[in-house]
Amino acid sequence: MKTLSTLIFSLFMSVCFTQLAYANTTIQAFVNNNTIVMGEQLILNISVNDIGSEYQLDSSPLTRNFRVFLPSQSRQRENINGKMSQKTTWKIRLQAKKTGKLQIPSLTVGPLKTQPIAIQVEIYSANKVNNTNNSVFMRNSLSKDNVYLGQTFILTSQVFLSKVSDNLELSMPTLDNASIEIYASDKSGSIIRNGIRYQTITRQYKITPHKAGKIAITPPYLSGTLRKIIHVNQWQNKILAVPINLQNEILNITVKAIPKDFKGEWIISDDLRLVENIDLTQKSYHVGEPITRSVTLKVASIDQDKLPSIDFNYSGSLRYYPDKDVFASQRDNVLSYATRTFKHAIIADKAGTLILPEIKIVWWNSQTDKQQVTLLAQQTLTILSANTSNITPRTTVVDTNLAMKTPPVNTSENVFNYWKISTLIFALLFSGTLLLLFLSLRVKKTKRATNMVSTPQTSAYLLLQKKLKKGNSTEVYQALLIYAQQRFPTLKSISQLPLMSQLSEQEKMQLRDILITLENACSHGNKTCATQYLSVLIQKIHDQQTHLATDDVLRLNPTEE
Repeated sequence: MKTLSTLIFSLFMSVCFTQLAYANTTIQAFVNNNTIVMGEQLILNISVNDIGSEYQLDSSPLTRNFRVFLPSQSRQRENINGKMSQKTTWKIRLQAKKTGKLQIPSLTVGPLKTQPIAIQVEIYSANKVNNTNNSVFMRNSLSKDNVYLGQTFILTSQVFLSKVSDNLELSMPTLDNASIEIYASDKSGSIIRNGIRYQTITRQYKITPHKAGKIAITPPYLSGTLRKIIHVNQWQNKILAVPINLQNEILNITVKAIPKDFKGEWIISDDLRLVENIDLTQKSYHVGEPITRSVTLKVASIDQDKLPSIDFNYSGSLRYYPDKDVFASQRDNVLSYATRTFKHAIIADKAGTLILPEIKIVWWNSQTDKQQVTLLAQQTLTILSANTSNITPRTTVVDTNLAMKTPPVNTSENVFNYWKISTLIFALLFSGTLLLLFLSLRVKKTKRATNMVSTPQTSAYLLLQKKLKKGNSTEVYQALLIYAQQRFPTLKSISQLPLMSQLSEQEKMQLRDILITLENACSHGNKTCATQYLSVLIQKIHDQQTHLATDDVLRLNPTEE
């Protein structure tokens, strides 16, 4: 009982001391300026006269009315005349999202809370912005005076500095209903104006409006400090940090709506090109040989994610296998292009003429302010029969010049007696028996030799099995197409092979999947593919057809054994 009382008393005293410690801990919050102009940054300072892991700042309530930059935190300990003090400080840079009366809300730092702070945000006015006596100034310009909806334009900001600066920051421009991003890298340089040398920093912003009408653009805001040297005396100079708060006049631009007479998907650009990367008409192709086609779409002054797709207008019967589109950017003189390359493999499964239809893209030319059509001309390809140069039919020559040899019969014209007649009769009978036996063997041998004669189907089958052992996808596809067309004369596409075969339903599905894999391997340029099970299925198809042919011969000779 005594132990329990001691424990409760200790816990009570611990809570009391903790509350007393927090009661002696204070928190303060203040800003460097309560009145700012739109775009100007202010600094919020928060300090606690204690250190410890329990003091964690929650800045999330600030995001409602302000753009919050990454806070900085410092801890400090001091010992003055034996008196110890310690402090934790946070500095947060803020930029207002709108004009008017705003409030920095109460913020939580561990068990402590700050008091709200009122802020007045005013519309930009030139006389409210410090220009630091022309030691620093800015120039802003737009690449276009008016644009169409969805058309990208460039805002260029150039900063001029005649003195050494520290902690320079240039904010993003602001406007409603538009996407903004920094375009390319900043450029540094120098220039002399009115006898003064200025260091220059140039930054560009890419802006795409999403709403038509007159738009006001609040230009970027420049903040930081300039180093100012003050001569105290002939032996001493003092360096001051002069704050920079600089912003130019508001920029205006007109965004025009999509013309009412424009038909199709809206594409606006200074230039649009279609490029056929490979001239397919320079050579002929064989049936089953993959034909690689590559077309690049180049559009100026547009983002990559705005690039349209291309309709190749192929017929439904043409089989082609697309690769993943490749996106890129490039510059050509003064224009910046976004490119999208479409690449796919075409496999023709019949000889003759293959027509690749023309490609047409309708777009709006912003330079001529007119609708324009870009065409890629129709192409006509020659498709030859599958390459059969590797097929060498093997034939077995059957010797049909078999002579029937009759054993000689010795007779005598002068001697004609019973013994001799008996001998003659016996010889004739024996010779007849031998003749019948020889003719029977000859017929069977001829039929066996006939079965061994290699037909074109057999030659194609042997070639296919040879190619399957090598495993080259293109050669396998061509050999398979030759064999299938000879085995099934009505077959028009290799994809029909499973349906025409006598395989089981499961084997037909497996064969169909293997053929798709083989075609993909051909179209993507893969030299090898797994062909072991395909060889097994082709063997079954070949054996089934051979048995059917044998049954037909037996039905023609029902009495033969």
